[in-house]
Amino acid sequence: MPIPFTCGGCKKAFKAPDHLAGKKVSCPACKHVGVVPPAAPGSSPSIPAAPTSKPESVQSAPKAHTNGSGKHVPASKPASVNEAEEAARREADAIQSMLDDERRAREESQATSIDFECEYCGEPINLELEMAGKRTPCPSCARIVKVPAPASKDSADWKTKPQYSSAMKVKTEETPEGAWQASASYVSRESLEEADALPAKVATPVTMATRIRRYALAIVLASIAGIAGWSVMSRRARVVEAGKVEEVLADIAEPAKNKLDKAALEMMAARCVVEQDQVGKAKIKLVEKHIGNAMAALNDLPAGPARFQVAANMAENLAAMMGSGEDEKDEKKPQANFLQRTIGNCLGKIDDPESRLDAWDRVARAMISNSQAERMVVLEGQVFRGMPKFANRNNELIQPEMEASAISGLALLEEGNKKNREDLKELGFKVAADLKAKGDPASFPSLAIGLFATRGKDLPPAWGAAKSDPELSGIVLARAAQGNAEAASRIVAGISPEVPEAVRARVAFVEGMLASGKADAESVRKSAEEAARLARGRPMFSVSMLRLARAAQRAGSPAELFKALASAVSGPDPYDAEIRGAILLCGLARSIEEKQPWDVSTIDAKQWSPWAAKARLNLLARASGGAVGDGQGTELFARMGRLMSPFGQR
Repeated sequence: MPIPFTCGGCKKAFKAPDHLAGKKVSCPACKHVGVVPPAAPGSSPSIPAAPTSKPESVQSAPKAHTNGSGKHVPASKPASVNEAEEAARREADAIQSMLDDERRAREESQATSIDFECEYCGEPINLELEMAGKRTPCPSCARIVKVPAPASKDSADWKTKPQYSSAMKVKTEETPEGAWQASASYVSRESLEEADALPAKVATPVTMATRIRRYALAIVLASIAGIAGWSVMSRRARVVEAGKVEEVLADIAEPAKNKLDKAALEMMAARCVVEQDQVGKAKIKLVEKHIGNAMAALNDLPAGPARFQVAANMAENLAAMMGSGEDEKDEKKPQANFLQRTIGNCLGKIDDPESRLDAWDRVARAMISNSQAERMVVLEGQVFRGMPKFANRNNELIQPEMEASAISGLALLEEGNKKNREDLKELGFKVAADLKAKGDPASFPSLAIGLFATRGKDLPPAWGAAKSDPELSGIVLARAAQGNAEAASRIVAGISPEVPEAVRARVAFVEGMLASGKADAESVRKSAEEAARLARGRPMFSVSMLRLARAAQRAGSPAELFKALASAVSGPDPYDAEIRGAILLCGLARSIEEKQPWDVSTIDAKQWSPWAAKARLNLLARASGGAVGDGQGTELFARMGRLMSPFGQR
């Protein structure tokens, strides 16, 4: 019969199955370890305990007895030992099954995430439970939304009232003999199977989402330590523990004070998480969260050169995050449609058309590198179609739609020649052919002329003798893109150094040679140095110097060339400062590709714009020895922080 048993810890009374007499058990209510007392004298066990000696031994055999007549009477047949063991195991399995049902019901009842729709754009949002009641940016439209409370599954409290399967209900009244008392939640499986030792303690499993978050945030925090440089290293003597990234971001870049840093840090965090090897919804949601935070900060930045650079950098990073359909299916990369929409939003924040075209050059090449050429052509039309002509700072007429198409086509030709991809080259020629439908070639800008002319060796008759400056640069670009460097060089050499076209033609020569796949670092260096010399002291060529810097980076030119290009941009206004900083960043990126990070301390701090100063630390994080490069860059960032004093009080 059941044995009355009072827990020594919580003092609750239970009834234990009699075969547990003398065994160690854990209290179902408080988990206190105790020993079930022996059965009371005269009580008979409901289930015989398994014998410790051999079942067939003489001592365990049933004995006969005599009746009054002296005749032997056979002993009554006892319960089979095997049947007793099986009965005990069945009881243990039944109770364990009930425990498993309780655990599953408890896990299913506890929500781990919140699903709701954005009240502005209607896109679905999935966030962790801890975000309930807080405000956060929508990953799709970046508008601030309030996270609702999780929907309850029942009016009852699922945490305090565990649910069980219908086959194994827990009774609330007094239980019959042979079972635990009603309030018991049962002992361990090992004890029920009559083991002397308590069950081994099993650690709470760490979910894949938690592992991804811990690992990714550790990398992000190391990077943030560098980007924050002087401000963080002075306030924090140690690396902030993983899992506190939101607190760190708020500490470094308070939303009300420094949106520039906030946008940069959040986008860097997203890129770091994407580049990790882990997969799963938790990873994608974390990436989307950081992207949403970056977009919210970008939306709050005032228009100006700094915002142009932030938006361009964000758009390029988003393009670099794109993956294949398999990557999306395996949850390695975010959805390309989401990234495409966000890239469009970033480019829309660049009000200056020339800066938007420069950003498009970076985005287009990143998308092509990630096998998103067709999507790139579609996005180009969405961003630039119908944009009106405008006059730049030098009163030159710019046609954004044609320039963007030319940029896309040249990028396709360059990548196709570099990787021997006929499909990319054919798409580039198709873009060139489509240019004809957009206007009279005589009115094309130089890039469009050059791209259009690459389709054949013979240029249109009207282009036999240049009638305008853009047309002349266009012919140089076309000849160079066709691989005819000699013909292109003759045209460049015949241009008077005093006229503006002397600089533009050299830019066209470099870009054309890269598109043909026949450029070499030395010829690019020579042309770029000549252009920098001719442009020095002439602010109208600042964008031309930036285009040369991007081309020189792709050509593998030495890092010192970029100092010359940056020095040629001497204008005092913020626009020139940002272009100068962007040129220096190209040089730093090139030095990192060579695994020989540039000693930027030799460059006058005034040459770095505030945005470029932060972006260069982002790049250094990806160098060998940087926090993202191999996780060992903390001291590097401490040193870099001390060099950043001119911008420490931003």
